[in-house]
Amino acid sequence: MLLQATDEDGSQLSDQELRDEVMTLLLAGHETTANALSWTLMLLSQHPKSEAKLLQELHSVLGDCPPTVTDLNQLPYLQTVIKESMQLYPPVWALSREVVRECQIGEYRLPPGTLVYVSPWVMHRDSRFFEAPDQFRPERWADHLEQSSPPGAYLPFGDGPRVCIDQSFAMMEVKLLLARIVQTFHLTLVSDHPIELLPSITLPPKQGIGVVLSQRKSEKSKT
Repeated sequence: MLLQATDEDGSQLSDQELRDEVMTLLLAGHETTANALSWTLMLLSQHPKSEAKLLQELHSVLGDCPPTVTDLNQLPYLQTVIKESMQLYPPVWALSREVVRECQIGEYRLPPGTLVYVSPWVMHRDSRFFEAPDQFRPERWADHLEQSSPPGAYLPFGDGPRVCIDQSFAMMEVKLLLARIVQTFHLTLVSDHPIELLPSITLPPKQGIGVVLSQRKSEKSKT
């Protein structure tokens, strides 16, 4: 399909443009989701009470059945866990915008061509908008915190006209994957495995996250 694609003016895409499209699909549609899942599973491993609460919700709604899209509205705690994870570890930690027209932002006058960076990592850890912002507290999202926060305070998918076009799909994808993983496995962090940030375009763990998987017993086997 990409080989037949044309640019906005109808011209054939160059090899460089095709390469850029493929890289965008990889980074925006795969790596960000993998990062979000990695950090969320790490946080659940570090917070057993939150993991137990999520597991109870999953068992109550799903039993042993795999989650489907129609189940997601019945899993509110699952959503709060993911929102909280993306507050602490936004898959994209910094965004940039280029100034088109000269403007004034606070005390700074910015000429055209200036590159301005906005960091979700910084905004999400601002105590003006989040109580105890460095702590893992999924419950904070239960009372529509996202809707009541000032614009730009929480922006895991960016903001404005360039907000991520696939944010609804991405959230659906992460919810389905996380629910099934937590249903099936208990993850224990490897104690001597270093967990470090690697701030690049996205925010992956530098050396991955070492875990030991333990398969959970099904509800049927318990009875």
